[in-house]
Amino acid sequence: MNKLKEYNKFFKKYDVNVVEEFFYILFNCIDSSIDRYEILDNMLKNNSNYKKIKGKYKEFYYYVIDYLKSLNISKELFLETQIIDLIDTLLKLDKKYIEDNIAVVMTDVVDLIFFKYKLNVIKFNTNEEIRDYLTDTIGDENIADLLNVLILSITSLKLEYVKTVPEEDLEHVLRMIILISLYICNKDKNERNSKTDS
Repeated sequence: MNKLKEYNKFFKKYDVNVVEEFFYILFNCIDSSIDRYEILDNMLKNNSNYKKIKGKYKEFYYYVIDYLKSLNISKELFLETQIIDLIDTLLKLDKKYIEDNIAVVMTDVVDLIFFKYKLNVIKFNTNEEIRDYLTDTIGDENIADLLNVLILSITSLKLEYVKTVPEEDLEHVLRMIILISLYICNKDKNERNSKTDS
């Protein structure tokens, strides 16, 4: 994860936050129509180093994508170790940004997934009913379980049972966000491959 630190050092000079951009790349895993290049264009097009920054951003983007693709979700113990390493790095890069924005990131992730799978849980009364519905509709227990916990976490924030994500839960929430993005990426890739094979 030293490479992420190098990118962070470079982008800091241009007010581009590597941790924020990392979340956008996770959003792209869920919904491939999310294109950060266009937003970056508008942010930096008047900068004298624009071409250099855009080239570096592309390099950073594909580094993160390749890293995420390299994570093998079938090797759970090794995956956990890699995710812990990734979370440690993100927290070292900008813990304050994560603390200030984690609730928004959680909500964005859930909204993207609801939109992607056309989900509607209003008619259900219990967590068990919601979980069963999510599993049936999405067709993946890992995604359904994580999504169910994220929904509960967001509900707790909205009802103000808690005001913010407690510091002791920060790593756990980050882990869920990264894992659910990986599971969705992997599911989409498997579905594309099965269509190609048939």
